[in-house]
Formats: sequence, C-alpha cells, structure tokens
Amino acid sequence: DKYLPSSTDIHITFHRPLLLGKVTGTAKIIKLGKQIVSVEGKLFTSSGKVAASGLHTAVLTSTTNIN
Repeated sequence: DKYLPSSTDIHITFHRPLLLGKVTGTAKIIKLGKQIVSVEGKLFTSSGKVAASGLHTAVLTSTTNIN
C-alpha cells in the first residue's frame, strides 16, 4: 500500500543563518508505527554545522481508503 501523511505536529528550530554556499540536508524516520510516523530532519551549512533541525509527526492514511 501507499500512504499519505497528514501532519499533526511540525517543530523547527533555527540554530544559525544559512549564508551563500552549499547546504546539505538529512532526514531520518525516527519511529514508524501502523498509523503514526515521526521524521527528523537537519540542514547543515557548507562548513558542516547544524543550521536548522526539525521533527515532523504525521498520521498515515492509506491511498486505498481515498475515493
């Protein structure tokens, strides 16, 4: 099955500004349950320092349940 996320919470913390240069991002599934998913994301400056971090929690809805 394919699933669509419906956001229940998004929390973002900005640690430092992003200036000109390369920006790298990562995302990791922290917990994947039957109905809820929690995903952590981070953005890094060109020197490898964390510029922003976030946590996204969502309810998963099966696409087979959508008319």
